[in-house]
Amino acid sequence: MSKASILRAIDEVLTGTIGSVRTVTAGTTRAGAWEGISDEKLAADALVKTRFEVIPLGEGDTGEIAPNTANLAIDSITVRIRIAFLVEVTTGELDDAARRVARAAIWDLVVQCRDALTYAGNLTQDSTAVATDLVGHALIPVGETVFDREDWAKRILVASFVMKGSINRTRAVA
Repeated sequence: MSKASILRAIDEVLTGTIGSVRTVTAGTTRAGAWEGISDEKLAADALVKTRFEVIPLGEGDTGEIAPNTANLAIDSITVRIRIAFLVEVTTGELDDAARRVARAAIWDLVVQCRDALTYAGNLTQDSTAVATDLVGHALIPVGETVFDREDWAKRILVASFVMKGSINRTRAVA
């Protein structure tokens, strides 16, 4: 297990590269919605594909198996998934109906991403066959999806949600 394999597997599920059931449609999303990206770059990138970013929020020993002197541990990991969506409008106006359609589209995409990450088995290993060691081979949603930003002038919508998982870890013995 490596934290890199966990983050890579999450990225790959979100891009539709891996996963067997409740998958994200391949070609729908792509990494690159990091905090601090300029609106111009985000809009240009999101024009091609909706962008996402996986942000580690924390990790730690849960103490669920044994005291710190044991060789096995179950750690927790918490990540935030940030999704940036560019609103496409076929007409020149961004009216109420177009905004409603855009909100529904990003909401549907968030639900698809959350469902894919929570399906047992989708996060067993990354595409290079490195095991994630996630308990249940999935993540669990924490809280609600937050719609962080609606910038209708720039036609950018940003939503985020938090996921948590447990990792089987063998502690170093030497």
